Parts: sequence; C-alpha cells; structure tokens
Amino acid sequence: GTLNNGLVGYWPFNGNANDESGNGNNGTVNGATLTTDRFGNSNSAYEFDGTNYIDFNGLNILGDFSISFRFKKELPTTIHSYDYFIGFNNVAVDKPGIGVSPNSSFQACLTNPSTVFFFDGSGGCNNFVESSTTYDNQDFNFVTLVKDGVNYTLTLNSNAVSLDHGQFSFSDIRIGQRYGSWGFSGVIDDLSLWNRPLTTHEVQKLYTNQNYIYNWSPVGETTSSITVQPSATTTYTVDVTSGTTTCQSDVTISVNQRDFVNIDSTACDSI
Repeated sequence: GTLNNGLVGYWPFNGNANDESGNGNNGTVNGATLTTDRFGNSNSAYEFDGTNYIDFNGLNILGDFSISFRFKKELPTTIHSYDYFIGFNNVAVDKPGIGVSPNSSFQACLTNPSTVFFFDGSGGCNNFVESSTTYDNQDFNFVTLVKDGVNYTLTLNSNAVSLDHGQFSFSDIRIGQRYGSWGFSGVIDDLSLWNRPLTTHEVQKLYTNQNYIYNWSPVGETTSSITVQPSATTTYTVDVTSGTTTCQSDVTISVNQRDFVNIDSTACDSI
C-alpha cells in the first residue's frame, strides 16, 4: 500500500526491536523489557522505566519525514520537567524530541498538563508544537509528527496541530528518553518512520486502521502482497477489511508469464 512508500523503518516490537520494513534498521535494546500490547498480545511492545531506552542508528533523515507510534503512560518514579518518548540525535541543537508534559506544575516551559509536544531543540521554549488535547492516561494513544518543509503537524489520536518552524534533521533516534535525560515511564509500540510527509488521509488511516485484515484467494495468504507463479491462468482476489468496511480487488495472471509475479493490495488503499 501507499504507506510502504518512503518507509525507512517499521518496528512492531513483536518479540524484539527488529525493523520489519526490510531495510535492516534494527534497534539496540538498552534495558527496555517486552510487555503486552494494546491487543493483549504478550511480548509485543516495550516497557520503559524512565532510565532504559532503545537506539536506532544510521537513519540520517535530512529533509521531510514522518514518525508515528503508540504509547501508554505510567506514573514515573522520578518527576522530570518533561518525559520524552523519542529523542532525535542532532548535535547542532539542544536535545530535540517528542514528549509528554507531566500532570504536575514541575515544567520548564509553559506547556499544558497531559499534552504531547514536539521540541526542535532550538530557541529555548519558543519552538514547541503542542497537542490541542490531552492524552488518555488509561489506554494507548496514537502520535504522529509530520515535517513538510517548514511545517510541522503533530497529531494526538485524531486531533492535529500545525505550526511553522525552521528546518530540522537528525541522524539517529532513541525511544524511551531524549538523548541523555528525561526518560519516559510506560509502554511504546508500533513505531514507524518515513522519509516523506504523510498525507492527512494516511495519518487517519494509521489511527483508525489499527489492523488491516487481508485474505487472498485461492492461496489463503493474509499479507498485503503475495508472490505467485501459477501453472495455469489464475485470478487472484484479495479482500481487505478495515473495521466494518471491506474492499475487493483481483488480478489475473496468465500462464504465459514464466517469471514470479508480485501482486499487492494497492487498489484498496482508499478504504
């Protein structure tokens, strides 16, 4: 689907911090522990205690990008000015990242309690993009940051805020804290990074489409794309289900095609 376009890394944390995009950007775990994800699956998300973290190195994002993840906040053992989910490694500025404003008065800048923010590391307290709503402290929350030129759009669940800032780049990311301090206590899951700005529709798809369900016939595969080499002319049909909506698409492969053929479900990207 279109969400594969520009994908740098996809980390669902299914038993490890490996990149399942095929790009090999595996994470290095420093003390974080596997835990249950939002669907109740064991060993399918990572829990952080405010001191541990996971590093993803060599990403080298120099232009536009998008990053998304889900989090569930827990009460920290140590109160910081802010708790950072993600730190961006940019030596030119002061420890940029995406974080949460604690539900207390102990804050370095005038952000509202229980909001999510992006700080680009420059200009002191001036360069914050802050969510217009507060996070749910009883459940998982969805966060996306999209950089498109000098515009930054931060989405918390279904609510987006956009502001213009200067250019921003980074070489690596760290989840669980910003580089060196202000760690996050809670669970992080389903981290993805793109080297392009996602569209509003794509962000909404990520939020509402917690699981696409694929069903290919006649092969019975359940992935978004399949590779086939039929011995006779065959029509392959995929049903793509999102919530209560199902889209169907098909393609016919001729026996005259001797090579392996990869077919996907892009015709259903709009659901």
